[in-house]
Amino acid sequence: VISTSNLPPPPILPPPPPPPPLPAPTATLSRLGPARRHRLRNLNWESIPKERVVGRRSVWSGSLGSDDDDDFPIDLRSLDELFGQKDACKPERADSLKRSLRHSGSPQESVSLLDSKRSMNLGIFLRQFKIAVREIVADVQMGCGERYGAEKLTELCKLLPDSEEVTSRLKGFNGERIMLGEPDLFMLLLVEVPK
Repeated sequence: VISTSNLPPPPILPPPPPPPPLPAPTATLSRLGPARRHRLRNLNWESIPKERVVGRRSVWSGSLGSDDDDDFPIDLRSLDELFGQKDACKPERADSLKRSLRHSGSPQESVSLLDSKRSMNLGIFLRQFKIAVREIVADVQMGCGERYGAEKLTELCKLLPDSEEVTSRLKGFNGERIMLGEPDLFMLLLVEVPK
């Protein structure tokens, strides 16, 4: 009979080696031309269903790695022009620029009368017109809706505050209007328009 109490424990085996890296893609856009100078814009897109691509010759089916590259030339310069992000600052509207210049010397922050979600949605809505909010309110007051169209005016109706918000926040404001953001100023001016 052999006693196992005097034997050392079996050696611990080292973990298995990591798996090998994935093979490099056969066709990359970097080999088709010089590296991009600008970062591309993010696009929201849906992937193409596999059954629409498999068995057909296309850029998406992997024919870039073959000798048939001339069938689907990719113009990287045009892609860069169309979808590249610009490095320069965006030009601001005159109304925003004047307001920012006025309180560039003061460290005070802007005042917000609307909740953040409504303010963001209204800001996006107003930016599409590329005109000052006072001009939009003047058009509403005069009943000139041709510039905006029925669809945009319907969209504006969905963004209007409820009666409680009008009485508690907007009509109760008696501070400096220069401190308001564009969406807040727009709503304040809009509720002052007589019905």
